[in-house]
Amino acid sequence: MKVFFICLYLLSVWMLPVVAKASASHIQLQLKWKHQFQFAGYYMALENGYYRDEGLDVDILEGGAGQDVLDFLKQGKHRYAVGGSGSMLVYTGESLKEDGDWLEIDDWQLLGGMLFVLLLLAGLALLYARKVLRDKTANLKESEAMWRHLVDIADVGIFIHRHGKMLFANNYMLERMELTADTVVGVEVAPYIHPDDVLLVSERVKRVMQDNAVIRSEAVRYIVPSGRGFDVEISSLRIMFKGEFAVLGVARDVTEKKKNELALQASEAQYRQLVERSPDAVLVHQDGVWRFSNPVGLAMMGATHMDELLGKSVMACVHPDYQKTVMERMKKELNDGDPVPLIEERLIRLDGSEFWAEVTGMPIQYEGAVASLLVVRDVTAKKLAEMKLRQEQQKMQIILDNAPIGIWMIDMNSSIQLINKGFCDLLGISEQALRAADVYRDALPDDVAVLCRASDQACMQRKQKLMVQEAIPCVDGKVHTFDMIKAPVFNDDGCMVGVVGLAIDATQRMEAEAEKDRMTRQIEHSQRLEALGVLAGGVAHDFNNILAVILGNASLIERKVSNDTDMALYLQRIVESSEKASLLCRQMLEYSGQGKIKIEPLNLTDLSQSIVSLLEVGLASGVSLSYDLDEALPTIDADEAQMQQILMNLVINASEAMNGEDGHIDLKTSVQQILPEDLQEVVGEPDLCLSDPYVCLQVTDNGCGMSDEVMQRIFEPFYTTKFTGRGLGMSALLGIVSAHHGCLCLHSQQGVGTRFRVFFPLGSLHVEKTAQVKPADDLAHRENRVVLLIDDEEIIRETVTAMLEDFGYDVMVAASGLEGIELYRQHQQNIAVVLLDVTMPQMNGLQCFQALKEINQHVKVFLTSGFHKDHVLEGVEDASLAGFIQKPYHPEALEAVLNSVMSV
Repeated sequence: MKVFFICLYLLSVWMLPVVAKASASHIQLQLKWKHQFQFAGYYMALENGYYRDEGLDVDILEGGAGQDVLDFLKQGKHRYAVGGSGSMLVYTGESLKEDGDWLEIDDWQLLGGMLFVLLLLAGLALLYARKVLRDKTANLKESEAMWRHLVDIADVGIFIHRHGKMLFANNYMLERMELTADTVVGVEVAPYIHPDDVLLVSERVKRVMQDNAVIRSEAVRYIVPSGRGFDVEISSLRIMFKGEFAVLGVARDVTEKKKNELALQASEAQYRQLVERSPDAVLVHQDGVWRFSNPVGLAMMGATHMDELLGKSVMACVHPDYQKTVMERMKKELNDGDPVPLIEERLIRLDGSEFWAEVTGMPIQYEGAVASLLVVRDVTAKKLAEMKLRQEQQKMQIILDNAPIGIWMIDMNSSIQLINKGFCDLLGISEQALRAADVYRDALPDDVAVLCRASDQACMQRKQKLMVQEAIPCVDGKVHTFDMIKAPVFNDDGCMVGVVGLAIDATQRMEAEAEKDRMTRQIEHSQRLEALGVLAGGVAHDFNNILAVILGNASLIERKVSNDTDMALYLQRIVESSEKASLLCRQMLEYSGQGKIKIEPLNLTDLSQSIVSLLEVGLASGVSLSYDLDEALPTIDADEAQMQQILMNLVINASEAMNGEDGHIDLKTSVQQILPEDLQEVVGEPDLCLSDPYVCLQVTDNGCGMSDEVMQRIFEPFYTTKFTGRGLGMSALLGIVSAHHGCLCLHSQQGVGTRFRVFFPLGSLHVEKTAQVKPADDLAHRENRVVLLIDDEEIIRETVTAMLEDFGYDVMVAASGLEGIELYRQHQQNIAVVLLDVTMPQMNGLQCFQALKEINQHVKVFLTSGFHKDHVLEGVEDASLAGFIQKPYHPEALEAVLNSVMSV
């Protein structure tokens, strides 16, 4: 070793001049470890402005002279070398370039310098080899341990793979891949990658390895053998690992980040959905203009698109009456940073229409600046409903105060909570007094209070509506009967809190019901009388047809038989009996209101005076009759015979009411008005006018009187309290009064007497004149003239035909109206007169008469009926009617009316 250093020293001394001479032109090279130098050369190239691929081409020579370096570079294999100062040397074909300067190199000098350097380096290496090797080894181990520690404790995954297999992974990556350091090397990477990401990862690795690309923060999904998946973001670049290119990956587990991002996105979507689908308008304004609105807000403000609203002035959407208030609220919100309480205000849509809204606001950060978030609800319908409710409440209060019934409410302790004015006025106690006191104890008698409280308790216990009647003394001093409707009152929780009551004063109603019952009985009685009247009229009509046959045939026979024979006497009795039967029929018709009435001005005072003797003759022994007759009595329009019948019936009935004892009858005529209290005595349902004056005929007796049952039935036909065979007198009387549009009042009391009052309307002095029948002496007028007889009764047709033929007329007979019309259509030139029955089936006489007129406007028709003319022709006004004759009739009467027509 000493010999080596002595030789080296001598060589140095010998080379010193050469080195000194070439120090300016020779290049000193520094020996580096190859892998370190290549790594350092990479960054050195970058730092010195060389291309990255050029830096990787740098090689060094270990030992040798400078000429060797030049020769090495001249081979054309490498263009770069490193000088002793670490600078890059570039060979240009002739010389080396160092940091931009050209160096002229002498071959011998370069060789000597290189030999010197090599010898120097060899010496130094031998001198310090052991120490340097020891230090480098220690430093390398220390550095490797430090970097290994840093890699292992890193919070990111660091791994190296080549050709799809793992070469290295730190603890972070091992833990997530469920591997260990012993098992990671050689593990296939692809099975750990999500199938959907395998192709993408393969393309990225290809780019890194072939294009030397750097991949930063690319997302990849991993799957471990246990099935657990996790997401990572990987950055990758190409490195040299153990002499070959490999891929260095740095991975960060972003599974939680992904979850948080997804949760954030879901939360944002949820809140956006809440805002978008909120039933209320959600709006944001900033700097006095609209910045955001959900769909409800757009529709509420009258916009269809966001652009129509955004940028518009907020105050332009506020009603002028509320702009000042809104401005103050906005300032307070921005200054204090506190939410604005809910208020109602009027807003204006973009089209100018107004609406009511509930608005609340709060300050928020919107796009980095302070803004105001508003929640707006359209309450126009609610506002209108409230206004309508207030109006209804006002109306209900008015109704409550003016209701004709009592309305009240009590709590569970029977204390008055509500009572209307009408009930207070009825009871005579003020509302304040009733609220302050126990209504039952202080306002009602003890017995009444007990009953009222009992019904209240029953309603509370049953929890159902209750209807009762309660008698309560009122301010007028009378006890009123009330229909009480009591119902329980419940709160929102379903708990009973009291009772509400309606008190309806039923006093008048009950009195009215009693009166109604009385009137109903009277109406039913009148209806029975009316039904009997209809029956009597029908019987009288049919009986008249029978009498017409009997009387007609008897009269025909009587005309042909001598008066001195017994047969003539028998026929006379038949005729007289028929006439009496006809009178009975007229009474029945009068009872039914269908009797024959001859209307003329009539003074009841004069009539009473004219039949005084006749009235007094009919009085029973011991009965006296007095008169109180009004000499100035106005006339009435009436039939004299029927008025005589009324007078006779009333006086005779009064006389018979004495039952053979002494008594007194008063007959009075006067002018009176029918008073309301007289209505209780009215029989039937006459058409009355209480304000008009009436002529009153009054008959009063002090006889035995009548019971209620007798008064209810006295006007029924064939009902009598006398001997058998009487009974149409009073019923006919009622029919006569009704036919004269009068009114009959009856008052009777057993043991006291009876009073009849008959009221007739004042006369109009209009009297129907009856045409005088002129007998025709000359039969020439009826030559070649024919009478058409139309009647559905065969026996009538036969009898009348015999009469007409006896008079010398030719007769055509029809059994119905249709048959009669056809006969007239065929023989109208020969028919002089038509004798037409009114009551026929299918087509009645009036219908047939109209049909005959359509054939010939001048047809001469006589109507015949068992009913009276006024009843038959009621409502019929036709001047072309030749006349009317009522059944039964004498042959002479029929002949007279026919002759009057033939003579014209």
